[in-house]
This record gives sequence, structure tokens and C-alpha cells, in this order.
Amino acid sequence: MKKSLVVLIFCCLFIPHVFGGMNRMQVKVNPLMKCLGDEEKELYENKDQGPLYYLNKELIGLFLLFNEVELKENYFNEVCKSKNHSTSHELLKLLLVKQDKIFVSAKAALTATEAGNRESFFIDMEQQIPQIFIKYISMIQGEMKHPRCLEDEIPELKEFLNKVKYLEGSVSFDLIIQENNVIDKIFDKLRNISEISHRCKARFIQEEKEKLKDKTIGQG
Repeated sequence: MKKSLVVLIFCCLFIPHVFGGMNRMQVKVNPLMKCLGDEEKELYENKDQGPLYYLNKELIGLFLLFNEVELKENYFNEVCKSKNHSTSHELLKLLLVKQDKIFVSAKAALTATEAGNRESFFIDMEQQIPQIFIKYISMIQGEMKHPRCLEDEIPELKEFLNKVKYLEGSVSFDLIIQENNVIDKIFDKLRNISEISHRCKARFIQEEKEKLKDKTIGQG
């Protein structure tokens, strides 16, 4: 009986303090990182290592550098709670168009170091996102059976990429985005990439059949 009482006292007094301390020591999980991590897990389980997998990994790597930024609630819902699009796909679009405007404002009590880290993160982000976007598009194009099909299916993309190439070095990427205002159209159409891919494959097969037919006629 005495032994049982000692155990009971130990459980009542000591264990709550232990678990309370553990809770206080827990690192806060950034909801955006969890959201991106959930998508990464799904892509991994589906053995999808294509353009979307690349994009997801790049965005995770970017936000690992500075885990203190959080999306505003309306943008978080748009990115993480909609079932109509990929998390990484929608986040990339917002980062291109709205940049740091999608994040919660910094707390007033930031130290000079914290403020500097935050500013550095946003500078790095603005430099990296255009490169990530161009590589993402290049990877999608590389998966198409027909080399020109993606740009034919999304004429806004062809126009935008030509503008970027023509003005590279003389005009900022941000200015090109704001002037053209085509990013929303491009990303809306990219949501149907599986359908586009199917049409591109059918186009490729049809053109190959026509080439074979012309070759046969020429040899006849």
C-alpha cells in the first residue's frame, strides 16, 4: 500500500512537470512548411519525380532558410486548403505576382538581427523565384512529346518567355510580370497540364503518321 502511494504521488507531481516542460520546448511548426511537406510526401508515395516534385523541393529548400514567415490567412487557404490545384503550383504563382505581400507583417518587437534576416530572406526569395519558375516551365516543356506544343497550347507563355528573353538584363523580371499581367492566365492553364500533355501526345502521333505516309508516298 505504501509503495502504491509513493508511485501515485510521483505520477501526480513529477510527470506533469516533465510533459509540461516538453511542451514548452516543442518547436513551432510553420503551417506553410507542413503544407509543402504533405505535398512532398504525396508526390513521393506516388513516385512522381517530375516538374512538380522539383518545384516542391525548391520551395521547401527556400523556406527552410527562414522558417519565421507565415502566409496571411486568405493566401494560406488559397494555397493549402483548395483541392483544385497543387500547393507548390499556387504558391509559386503568388510569389511571382504578389511577392512578400502574401506574408504576415513582421512583429514590431524584432531585433536588428531578426529584421536583417527577414529582409535578406525576401531579397533572396525575389532573386530565386524567377529562376525556379523558368526551370519549372522548362521541365514541363521537356515532358511534352511535341516540342512546340506547350507554347501553342498556352500562347501567353510563349509571349511571356519571348519578352523575358528579349528584355533580359535591361528590364527587371518583376516589371515584365506587372506589365504583361499574364501569370494568372499561364498558371490557370497549367492546372490542366495532364489534358495538355494528352493533346500534345496525340498531336505528336498524328504528325509522325503523316511523316511516315509522306515518306511512303515519296518512295512509291
